[in-house]
Amino acid sequence: MVRDIIERNEKVNPNADLLKKLKSLIPGVIAKDGSIDADAIRYWAERATGDSRLVTEERETFNFLGKDYARLLYALDTETVITPDKENNSKSENKNSENLYLSGDNLEVLKHLRRSYEGEVKCIYIDPPYNTGSDDFVYNDSFDFTEKDLKEKLGLDDDAQVEKIMNMRKRGSRSHAAWLTFMYPRLKLARDLLKDDGVIFISIDDNEQANLKILCDEIFGEENFCGQLIIQTATDNNARQISTEHEYMLCYVKDIFWQNVWIRKNENAEKIKKQYEKLKAKNISIDQIQSELRKWIKEHKDELEQVTHYDNVDEKGVFHDGDVANTKMGGYRYEVIHPITGKPCKIPEKGYRFAEDTMRTMIRENDILFGENETVLIKPKKRLDDAKELLKSVIYEDGRAATKMLDTLLSKGVFDHPKSTDILSRLFDFTTEQRSIILDFFSGSGSTAEAVMKLNVKKNDDRRFIAVQLPVNLDEIKKPNDTTKNAIKFLDSIEKPHTLDQIGMERIRRAAAKIKEEHPDSTCDFGFKHYTIQKPAEKSLDTIKKFVPNPSLGESTILKQFGAKTVLTTWMVDDGHTFNANVEEIDLNGYTAYKVNDYLYLINGGIEDKHIKSLFKKYDEDKNFKPKHLVLFGYSFGMTTLDTLKTNAKNVDGIDIHTEMRY
Repeated sequence: MVRDIIERNEKVNPNADLLKKLKSLIPGVIAKDGSIDADAIRYWAERATGDSRLVTEERETFNFLGKDYARLLYALDTETVITPDKENNSKSENKNSENLYLSGDNLEVLKHLRRSYEGEVKCIYIDPPYNTGSDDFVYNDSFDFTEKDLKEKLGLDDDAQVEKIMNMRKRGSRSHAAWLTFMYPRLKLARDLLKDDGVIFISIDDNEQANLKILCDEIFGEENFCGQLIIQTATDNNARQISTEHEYMLCYVKDIFWQNVWIRKNENAEKIKKQYEKLKAKNISIDQIQSELRKWIKEHKDELEQVTHYDNVDEKGVFHDGDVANTKMGGYRYEVIHPITGKPCKIPEKGYRFAEDTMRTMIRENDILFGENETVLIKPKKRLDDAKELLKSVIYEDGRAATKMLDTLLSKGVFDHPKSTDILSRLFDFTTEQRSIILDFFSGSGSTAEAVMKLNVKKNDDRRFIAVQLPVNLDEIKKPNDTTKNAIKFLDSIEKPHTLDQIGMERIRRAAAKIKEEHPDSTCDFGFKHYTIQKPAEKSLDTIKKFVPNPSLGESTILKQFGAKTVLTTWMVDDGHTFNANVEEIDLNGYTAYKVNDYLYLINGGIEDKHIKSLFKKYDEDKNFKPKHLVLFGYSFGMTTLDTLKTNAKNVDGIDIHTEMRY
């Protein structure tokens, strides 16, 4: 378990993953002695591009102090364990939920998630620290390396550079390099989690926007940059030269090749449709409906962005007049007879954009608007029901609205600058679909989770969220501001520990209750399972590092500190079964084993011959019991037990069983 990971981490090379992928892609490029044939890489690169001129050595690279160290952090496996929240997860609204709330350092959490969710996440939204100097960002990723370790692992021979990296980690830093070192491994892991058609949105301001853009170009690829949203949300009352009233949201995709057009049904059009239905119910004439509707649209134009031109009405409903002319010379040319004058209508100079059969169908279905006579160009009727919305680069919303909503939901002044659930729901509507997983690993107040629930209710969908938040201890903040004091007071009122993740979870619970109250018939998932990701105590780690196989030591290690369910949860996630995998408790004549898909986990101590006999009897007699992996917690078993299990496993007919001892 942790001991195995510690041993692997001691041998980690930050380039190991890159070398593995390179060798897999071009097998002959790496020789037995580890040397790399650069000419072979160039040869295959030229074949891949089809143009040798595109293979160049002039490409610029983005370097910063700590980049090699950041790559090492990405390569290291996590030495943490996953502890389930039994009280929360057993509640009726949560026990079958597929949503997750994970409390812990997001770097560690992402490494666990990579084991079971790699290539499965459709959308990631994050609102990382902006490095403003006042947002509490201080680089403090902690891994125990000496200067000698860093020199060996990173291949550095510059003592001054190593010292700077060590100082950045020891003291904490707000520099650009520190922020980039912090973000690099997290964004690399984020990319690993995305599906091929996945997308990531990252909120940022001017302090690090330029650096983030270059960093993302390197990690995701310039070709996968979709654009930059401008979120206008606030008024700058302290401007010196320019009044800054916006922030940014960078958008990248995993692979642009797999992306469809981002388009959705226009919600503002639905407002016009509802008003049209109200007018229609009055049994007034079509002309009166059109007159009344145009008046209403004019009065509500600020709420009807992109659809105010839908102001015509006929027997079929609301429409606006489009253009039948082709966009360039060479369009279709044929006669269209005016229904009143009986004469051929004027043909556009560039011809019609529709084929004749299509035009005849549109006329027959009353989707063509004729002028008062044949001299007026005919126009297609663009129906309100077909109105679509594109994701535009500038989004306006009063930032105070999100704060006011959160104040109402929780308590006044508990959290600063929460993100708008309306904006996030809109983004997710454009980029995700049924069963999509949406991840936020800087979850903060929990806006992403609420946005997903709101969208699910609106669309009657079942998108799932994964929220990750560091459980910052508010009592340890040296100079608490009013927000921190308000947060502590709020947590006291609900009898919860003074940690930031507790605010996020309570917000999700209250938002879920409010949404359910407003939509009592909804069957959407309003719960979440909660897990805490934490590092074993130093005493346990010392025991692990000095461990000599002996089951009598088991009680002094992780099993005693965390319990069997923590070991089980950590293993099953790291074995790729996901947090929501079904766990079946197997009774082996008084000994409890845990079955997850085709894995059987033996964790608790005290296993005897009668239990082993019961296990293999179940293999023989139960046709549905076919675990292919037997995984033992090494601190609970001696080598004799392992040998006995291996011997018996070989005698099970029809199944190739792999037996493994983990420490």
